[in-house]
Amino acid sequence: MSQNKNLDGMRYPSVDDLLKKVDSKYKLAYVAARRARVIEAEDGYIAEDVDTKCAKPVGQALEEVLADKITIDFQPAETIFQSQTAEAEDEEENK
Repeated sequence: MSQNKNLDGMRYPSVDDLLKKVDSKYKLAYVAARRARVIEAEDGYIAEDVDTKCAKPVGQALEEVLADKITIDFQPAETIFQSQTAEAEDEEENK
């Protein structure tokens, strides 16, 4: 880990650089929040080969995104909606 931790907030990693990796600010926030929870649960464990400058788990998660250590496959909304509709219909039939 780097000795110079960024305690000043969200200036690093750059949002512009992060949006080159993830196509939406909302997806980026979702990914960072999910990964930050895992980092906290694992007592600060981060991906190998990532030299973190951030002290907080959200910043560390964003650094992992920037280093291509995290990949997320988002499903189109139609796919999710169709699967939820099918599950609801199955539950209705089983009553």
